[in-house]
Amino acid sequence: MRLIQTFWTAGQDPLRHPFGWPAAEYNLMSWAMSCQSLREHYSDVVLYTDSAGRHLLIDTLRLPYTEVCTVFDGFHCLPRHWALSKIKTYSMQTEPFIHVDGDVFITEPLPERVMDAPLVAQNREIGTIYYRRMMDRILAHPAIRLPDYIDKGLREESVASYNMGFFGGTDLGFIHRYCREVFGFMEENRMNDPGCPHSQVDCNVFFEQVILAVMADREGRDITGVLDHPVKDEGYTRGEFCDLDHYGRHPFHHLLGGHKRNGQVVAVLDRAMLRLYPELYRQILGLCPWRHRRMNSNVIYLDGMMTARQSLAQYEDFLTEREREWRNLDMAELFHLEQDYAHFVCFNEMDRDEQRSCLLKASPHVSVFSIPKEWHPWAVMQLKEKFRCEKEYPLTMIAVMPCLKERGLREAPLLDMGLRILTMLQERSMAFGELQDAIVSSFRIENDGAKAGARMHILHEVKELLRRGAIFIEGSDKATN
Repeated sequence: MRLIQTFWTAGQDPLRHPFGWPAAEYNLMSWAMSCQSLREHYSDVVLYTDSAGRHLLIDTLRLPYTEVCTVFDGFHCLPRHWALSKIKTYSMQTEPFIHVDGDVFITEPLPERVMDAPLVAQNREIGTIYYRRMMDRILAHPAIRLPDYIDKGLREESVASYNMGFFGGTDLGFIHRYCREVFGFMEENRMNDPGCPHSQVDCNVFFEQVILAVMADREGRDITGVLDHPVKDEGYTRGEFCDLDHYGRHPFHHLLGGHKRNGQVVAVLDRAMLRLYPELYRQILGLCPWRHRRMNSNVIYLDGMMTARQSLAQYEDFLTEREREWRNLDMAELFHLEQDYAHFVCFNEMDRDEQRSCLLKASPHVSVFSIPKEWHPWAVMQLKEKFRCEKEYPLTMIAVMPCLKERGLREAPLLDMGLRILTMLQERSMAFGELQDAIVSSFRIENDGAKAGARMHILHEVKELLRRGAIFIEGSDKATN
């Protein structure tokens, strides 16, 4: 029986993105402990990942997986639907398997009744009002279409579900049909199309856990639980599932859901990692020098770092210089630029063909501030709060433009793609379609899904640049209201 795991980075930097934990290092500790615990009891443990995951878990941390399958490069899936990556891994299996989540640690081999079972899950769940409300949000959305038997299952008083910390079995025929059912739901409802409002509905529990349970119940299939008793959907207690201080007292631990954000649970994970795998612990901390400067002798975070006050003062000086530079700009020109800026909503209302033919131009006055590596992390966080960025947003550049109101400056966080778009439009005005095609062709990607993802990313960045006033629609004075 093969044990398998799925690590999909969703295009995020796994050294920066926390993936549900308070900080990225705890996600890495969890994965390291999970892999090590499986290898202590099994000789065949396979990782399904993307290139970024392979580089980190295999090339850098050298976790002892026996096989690595790099299958998620170009995987077309919105990050919020992360469980779909697991479904893809299930669908690729050609021999019996048990899939184990990266926040699960085993302390002994799984029981034979589990290893020989046609279908396996961690445990049956007893749906309470928590799952009921989650499913009601899906049922209440008129655009989401469901097969009749699934719709009927969702309307039961207690929502059928299985926890998928463990999943697999020997009945590959049923498992593959289940995967096709999930893929069909996602494709029919365009759940990975960011242009569909219902794509923002959180449905991981539904398509991974509930569809499995409803299908199995409908066909009279038994699913063997690693736990021999059901658990309420809100009944995963810290004492039963997260007691890492007493590691060997439980056959397995599962730091699921909200436990990842519990400071006491995270502290227990930290202690367990240090106690059980000290060298890996040291290595993981060394990968995060911005949080643990003593763990890395690379100077910049020790001797070369500016104070938070110095860092923010440097940016304030930059803004003051721009004020002086643009002090004598013609008021009529500024008023015209503000009119151009006000028309950015027109782009959002255009259909695809209209957007592709829409001529874009850069603001004639843009100055980009690049945050030095010597800046104090607290200062960067202060700017993220100012711009209402998420904590994991990779803020390294800020675009500044003149405007009419208040201080006379408009500020906007800028990503690498945004800078590339802005630079191209500073050279000359371009139709959005030409701009998009030029950037996509430069990526040298062949996969259609990856190309579609790149086009959506470019579209998103153009909308952000328009909204921030760094670029405009050419001839926007002629745009319709």
